[in-house]
This record gives sequence, structure tokens and C-alpha cells, in this order.
Amino acid sequence: TSKKKERESALHDMNTKCTVCGLTKDQLNTKGIDFKDHSDEEHSIWSYIHLFYYLDKMHRSHKKNLKKHISAVQYEVYEKYKKNDISFFPDGASISWNRANEMMNKF
Repeated sequence: TSKKKERESALHDMNTKCTVCGLTKDQLNTKGIDFKDHSDEEHSIWSYIHLFYYLDKMHRSHKKNLKKHISAVQYEVYEKYKKNDISFFPDGASISWNRANEMMNKF
């Protein structure tokens, strides 16, 4: 059925594509970056979920003075998050990806 194919496709993506940056397992492997480490540590979706939870919690506690209680970067992310703007997610990039590219460009 259609639902089954959608679920299989979603499972395939979860196992072969970073949810945060969109880099594929194959792309990462070509740079010597382990996909599991990348997905579990560098771009853990749980870290983002915790961040959104924290920002929502801070907003509920400090509605009028939120800017005073979180960093400027956190405030900018929260403002985008409220508008469903995902431009703060790293698209096709990560620290390890950028480092690997820099190292390859040196040679």
C-alpha cells in the first residue's frame, strides 16, 4: 500500500540521510566520517528537540523578557522556530564535513 511505501521510504532515509543537514551516508563516508557518529553525536536530532523544549520553557517563564534570559543566538533560533523557518538548520554542512573539505583542499 501507499502508507507502507511511505513508511519504508522514511525508514530508509533515517538510516541513510542525516535528518539535520541532509548529507547522505555515502557522502559522509567518502570524507571518512562515520554516519552513525555524525547522526548520534554531531547532529543528534535529540539535541535539537531539547533545545526547542528549553526555548519553549524559557518563553513560558519569561514571556516579556525572553531576550534577557537566553543568548542572542538562542533568541534568533527561537524567533525562526516560531515562524516554522528552518533556515537555522545546517543545510548540507557540518563541522566534520567542513573540516574534511578543508583538509582535502590543502592537498
